[in-house]
Amino acid sequence: MKVLKNILKVIGIVIVALIIISFFLPNKSHVERTTTMKADVSTVYDLVNDLKKWELWSPWHKLDPKMKLEYSAATEGKGAWYKWQSENKNVGNGSMTIIDSKPNEEILTQMHFGDMGNPNATFKFEKNGDGTKVTWTFDGNSDEVPFYMRPMCKYMSLMMDKFIGPDYEKGLKNLDSVSSAMPKSVAGKVVSVEEVNVPEKNCITLEGDCDVKDIAKTLGMMYGKIGQKMAENKLKMAGAPCAMYPGFDGKATHTKIVACIVTDKLCKAKCDAGMTCKVCKASKCVKAEYMGAYEGSGIAYEAIKNWAKENKKELTDQPWEEYANDPTTVKSPAEYLTNVYWMLK
Repeated sequence: MKVLKNILKVIGIVIVALIIISFFLPNKSHVERTTTMKADVSTVYDLVNDLKKWELWSPWHKLDPKMKLEYSAATEGKGAWYKWQSENKNVGNGSMTIIDSKPNEEILTQMHFGDMGNPNATFKFEKNGDGTKVTWTFDGNSDEVPFYMRPMCKYMSLMMDKFIGPDYEKGLKNLDSVSSAMPKSVAGKVVSVEEVNVPEKNCITLEGDCDVKDIAKTLGMMYGKIGQKMAENKLKMAGAPCAMYPGFDGKATHTKIVACIVTDKLCKAKCDAGMTCKVCKASKCVKAEYMGAYEGSGIAYEAIKNWAKENKKELTDQPWEEYANDPTTVKSPAEYLTNVYWMLK
């Protein structure tokens, strides 16, 4: 009995000593892995920004393909989240939310593990030649967990790099493999996002539709018809040509088109079928200036949505595009300038 008491006493001393030592251990943990991928920035960014696509490359999804998953209504960009439940001890249960998303630059996520804390994981994307340098980091803070769990969490923090570092390496390798096998996307950049007042304008619009691959050709013909109407009525252009695509969701193969040209005076002549001469009222809008190939302008729409969320503004149903420079006068599609306007309610 005395021996047992001594053993328990030693164990007690060791436990107390470990608890005391834990107070002097770092509160924060950091894990970081970097690799350069063969795919362009836009392609890699899209695979991370859409949580649904994590199933294609995430190391934990591959550990347990049978895990139960639940997603938010929108799975892309800021505010998107998903939850998982797994019987695999290396996966467990939890959820993750995209806290912030800067198109083709950075994605900040936060994981939620109940009493085990809410660590952050960040992805940074940098163009590297024709490829992409991706840096994936993990940052935890033991001060965020209940007091009674902090000693254990601090010791775990010391080994966090060994715990998840190999998983990060596998994930980046998978991401490289998946992204390099996908069709090359059209990269561009959002130059600015701001709230603007759009003045009243005289417009001539023409409605039509076409396959997505034929948008440029169809718009050219539509602008030609509007130009003919302007010539017949001695009107001049008073702004860059515009277009809107009602109901287009980014994945459709066919779309409606409304081509528009701003004129110096209101056309009062009888319009042809599908054509309308009208005064577009002044409005308050969010404007995103996008530079790059027209096919990549989707990131401008995402930038406006993120701006609206951050500024607690509500958008109307229909944005439009303004083609601010002539594609025949610039050196390459990378220099195309498109202004995306989205009216505020």
